[in-house]
Amino acid sequence: MIFGLLLIAVGRLSQLTTAILNVGGDEAIVALMAKHVSEGQSLPVYFQGQCYKLSLFEGATGSLLFDHVGMLAITLKVAMLLL
Repeated sequence: MIFGLLLIAVGRLSQLTTAILNVGGDEAIVALMAKHVSEGQSLPVYFQGQCYKLSLFEGATGSLLFDHVGMLAITLKVAMLLL
């Protein structure tokens, strides 16, 4: 289990060390949901437009860092790493 967690962390850290911080499709949806939570709109349970993939934790974590750091791609990637 610890090995799996280390692999996940290394995978995410490699995304943070590149010069180009492109946000993928799922990350863009999470960023949009986190933005809505930061603005006081509803906290979604599922990805917008879908009824699977629990996004409650991703949206809340992204929103928390958006409020404190700002709405940046690096902020979202760090939030997902912390999660």
